Amino acid sequence: MKKTTINFQKGWAGVFAKLNMYIVACKVAKRSGYLPVPYWPSVWHEEEKFDIWDVFFERVGHSVDDKYGLTQEVNIVKLFAKHERDKQVNPAPQYAGILRVPFDRHECHAIIDEYILLQPWLKEKIQSLYEQHFSSFRVLGVHLRGPGKNNVGHGGVDRLDYLLGVGSPPFSKYFELIDKSLDEYDRIFLGTDAGIVQKKVRERYGDRVLTVASEQYELGEAHAKNRKASGGISFNKLGMEALVDAYLLARCDQFIHGNSHLSNYVMCLSPDLKTENVYEGLYERAASPQLRLKSLWSKQIKPAIQHGPVGKLRVHLGRLKRQLQKKQ
Repeated sequence: MKKTTINFQKGWAGVFAKLNMYIVACKVAKRSGYLPVPYWPSVWHEEEKFDIWDVFFERVGHSVDDKYGLTQEVNIVKLFAKHERDKQVNPAPQYAGILRVPFDRHECHAIIDEYILLQPWLKEKIQSLYEQHFSSFRVLGVHLRGPGKNNVGHGGVDRLDYLLGVGSPPFSKYFELIDKSLDEYDRIFLGTDAGIVQKKVRERYGDRVLTVASEQYELGEAHAKNRKASGGISFNKLGMEALVDAYLLARCDQFIHGNSHLSNYVMCLSPDLKTENVYEGLYERAASPQLRLKSLWSKQIKPAIQHGPVGKLRVHLGRLKRQLQKKQ
């Protein structure tokens, strides 16, 4: 079978944004009759040819050397943009800039099962944690992202939080859904990379909360602002903990989630898992032109003005005015 490189492209997108794109790329490959050969270049590592794929995943039907000699290459970001509304297999459909829940979780699961295989060391780690903390208990899974997500503009979540009207992250809405189901479960497994989220959830539910992330940024979204070379947390560690979170969340008995690529991947990884979405019923309203313009202004236009030449001039004039006032 013909082989084609699937180039993940360098960028600050998280692990699961790229994995969801790869699910779509694999489905296109099956339709087109070629074998996908993933190449995942890194902005987090100094080595020029470092490939994130080989850290966490096995190669299926090809060797690591195949990616160097192929003449055909697919840009995964451009491919996903063409298929983001594909209802046959799409773990991360997007309409009006809003990330939605997956289309056809079972078909997406079949793609994961065939093409996305964890390295043996990572499978063993996940299984060990499961046997230690999950196998004898009823576990409620929760994925709750920190407020850092608003600073990197993910999936229209600012509009969804605005409609909830309870702040970001929407702790009160999560707590409402958790409280409703808590009597049925022994433990809560919390997937997050935000220290503030761990603190808030532990304050409310105490020792019933289990997490695996050991080093975290207070607000989350560490992958979007972190490089080990500049003193941050190792991306290998961040990526490993995110994958452990997802694969353990998929083995919970129920899953409460918000708007994220990780949550969508979990729903595909375990297609029959019972789920509850804190943003249920808000997606069509969040896609309205009025809220899109409001988001565009606050996330793109206003920062561009503030940090562009006009904004810098205003800052300098303000400083000059204060200095002159002090001299008077």
